[in-house]
Amino acid sequence: MLMNRNHEVLSFRFDASTGEFFDADEIIDAARAPLSVMSPRGKRASKTALSYWWSHRTIPRARHGIDAKLAELGIGDTYDLPFRSMGLSLSDQYWVRPYDSDVRWEDVNFFENDFIEAEVEEWMADVEDGFTVDTPDGVLHAFNDGGGNKYPGIRIDLYRPKDPNPISLSMTEYVPGGEPVWADDDDIPVERIADKDGKPIVCKGEVTDISGHTVTAGLVSRAWPNEIAEEDYHKRIFHTGYKEDTK
Repeated sequence: MLMNRNHEVLSFRFDASTGEFFDADEIIDAARAPLSVMSPRGKRASKTALSYWWSHRTIPRARHGIDAKLAELGIGDTYDLPFRSMGLSLSDQYWVRPYDSDVRWEDVNFFENDFIEAEVEEWMADVEDGFTVDTPDGVLHAFNDGGGNKYPGIRIDLYRPKDPNPISLSMTEYVPGGEPVWADDDDIPVERIADKDGKPIVCKGEVTDISGHTVTAGLVSRAWPNEIAEEDYHKRIFHTGYKEDTK
């Protein structure tokens, strides 16, 4: 039963194998339901909208370390996590009450009852990596791309409940320089090219496949225009403007 404080909102059944609500037909108090879940006239609940709303109460599957934590708890997927705490949140008054239970909002909510914050923060420390931003097209997850001290940077993935894996959208990293430049590397600006002695050049016309030119150190962004069909193809941007401030 989806609850709003002590008010019953709607009953539902949840398919743990798919992470979707497949029955939410008994509407008890449409006026107290999450706005995005109900039809305009409040006559029915959208199971798709309910699943999407519930997905925002979970930890995105894209989070680094989440698989190990799920295994530690014996949970199959992230959409099962909120059920372990009755769907309670510190951001609103909605929660899930089991059928035939007489538990009340006052007994369980995080605002009035002890919330084991230290343990939760310790648990999340292993899972939380970067931050997320909700968008109409899904959840953007920005995190350390794992390049280490040599190639430090961040990556942005898109997480949608219907996708089994996050979708890589872009990344920005620091490149230490020294990588060879070829004659057909049209995306590398002259400001980011050095000759074989490490000196800046003023004209790309002198670059050949055997001239020994290299990329200079700096930030590079990569993005995947067709992130679904062409995962290996990406476009590069070698940033130069910010370097003007260091001269």
